[in-house]
Amino acid sequence: MLTRQGIFFVLTVFGLIAINAAWLIPTLRNTRTAASVFSLTVAERIQSEINGSLENALTDAQEAAQEVADERNAGTSFRNLLRHHAIFTSVALVTRSGKELIRIDRSGKVITDQYIDQSRNASLYLALQGTPAFSLPFLSPEGEPHITLTIPIPAAEALFNEVLIAELNVQNLLSIIRSPNIGQGHVYVLDREGTEILQPDLNKILQHRNFSSRPIVTKVLVDAAIADGLAPDDRYINEYGEDTFTVGMPIPVVKWGVFVEQPRSQALASERQTIALAIGTSLLAIIIFLVIARSTIKLQQLTEAQTRLLLENDQSAKMLVRRDMELTGANARLLELDKTKSEFVSVAAHQLRTPLTALRWSYQAMLDGDMGETNEEQKKILRDGLQATLQMITLINDLLNVARIEEGRFGFEFIMQPLEPILAALLPRFEKIAREKSVTIIFQPAPTALPPLFLDAEKIAIVIDNLLDNALKYTAPGGSVTLRVINGKTNIRIEVEDTGIGIPHDQIHRIFNKFFRTTNAMLFQTSGNGLGLYLAKNIVETHGGDMFVESTEGKGSVFSFTLPVGKAS
Repeated sequence: MLTRQGIFFVLTVFGLIAINAAWLIPTLRNTRTAASVFSLTVAERIQSEINGSLENALTDAQEAAQEVADERNAGTSFRNLLRHHAIFTSVALVTRSGKELIRIDRSGKVITDQYIDQSRNASLYLALQGTPAFSLPFLSPEGEPHITLTIPIPAAEALFNEVLIAELNVQNLLSIIRSPNIGQGHVYVLDREGTEILQPDLNKILQHRNFSSRPIVTKVLVDAAIADGLAPDDRYINEYGEDTFTVGMPIPVVKWGVFVEQPRSQALASERQTIALAIGTSLLAIIIFLVIARSTIKLQQLTEAQTRLLLENDQSAKMLVRRDMELTGANARLLELDKTKSEFVSVAAHQLRTPLTALRWSYQAMLDGDMGETNEEQKKILRDGLQATLQMITLINDLLNVARIEEGRFGFEFIMQPLEPILAALLPRFEKIAREKSVTIIFQPAPTALPPLFLDAEKIAIVIDNLLDNALKYTAPGGSVTLRVINGKTNIRIEVEDTGIGIPHDQIHRIFNKFFRTTNAMLFQTSGNGLGLYLAKNIVETHGGDMFVESTEGKGSVFSFTLPVGKAS
């Protein structure tokens, strides 16, 4: 039978599970939604470019077919089509029997009285039934992927006797699906039958693999619906045995479908980090609870001992002295126990960092070759592990710092000192990071000498470090980050300006809230905990300064803070 303490422990554990579930489930849902939005954005861009290119080709080919039907000169119509569209390589007028009445290629060469084999030309058959059709890809003599577009020539009779057959070079479409930067994932395009017609690997295109058995393919090609990757039947195991996260979108003009496929472990990588954080937080809370519970029991025992001593106080003076001595010893042990409890709570919090630090150096040692040579695939796994470990260490440090600030235990040490050495110590590291990201970093010192400031150098370094780190993290290659110092009469102003993604106008008022991240930041950079700016603002306000932000989404941001000249009030 459970004791009262046991029941309380069980209820506490269930309470911790409920609390973790309250934030973990929405966070995991948001992670999947962010992955879906990112993949759908890629799919939509590719769909738009392919649809537009083929729609233009189809429209102009139909106009050329109409001109031929109106008894205009076929040669002139075909030359105009070839001249206005680089995607066409040749255009032919073909009879029902398969005879080419005229073919004109891009060089202007005219070929007549040729025959094609109808039995192998499904597109010709469809066009003779009145339906324009695109063929499966094939290789040209130059080794480039081509397709044919077959258009019926309008006729007064119900029966179509002639068709226009245009050959198209789709190398540009291949470039479109190769362009997205989606890590280990790739983009592929299926025709209306589910056959793969475009993908980054040209050899696989020519295999004409059919994926119509996948439910997500049916949803996109048959139902003409958008698959966001969140439904259970959108998920499948690909030919490499990988569990995938895939979205799909129809291409209306040809009734094809474009699919963005990523390994699920890559697309939802932050899920594992979030779950690990929840488990770590729960274990730490249970350890702290056990320490507090044990201390409480000890306190209760000591209190009962004190009560017994007071009840026996009137028995005799000798007994009183003896009990008084015991009480003094008990109080000393109580103080020592209370100190031990506080130290243990602090150590328990830091113990979570100790194995992570060991993991970090182990990963680093293996990456540096201290444990032997590793291949590129192993190095990538080690780099991913090192990055995840560093993110966890940063998160734990931020959580501990926030807790110390809120409990008034952050340990500020204010002295009069110059600001310049703090900036000089930080800039080299961020200049190196900027070079690696192909971002320009600019330092604009104050035009006049700065007076000494009453500040804690370590804490102000945390603020500047956070602002520069955010600026570089959310600025794309080719952008710039500017750190400037402005010398005012009553305060010094430090500004960090970037040309990054900016902050949505309706979210800027929440930017300094604890755990808050903007929607575009989560799409651009999945890692982050939303504690850095909260911590920085508290440090600045403790120094008697203020923190500000100005931003335009898509153009960049300016974060700044002030430090008073003289001692903070």
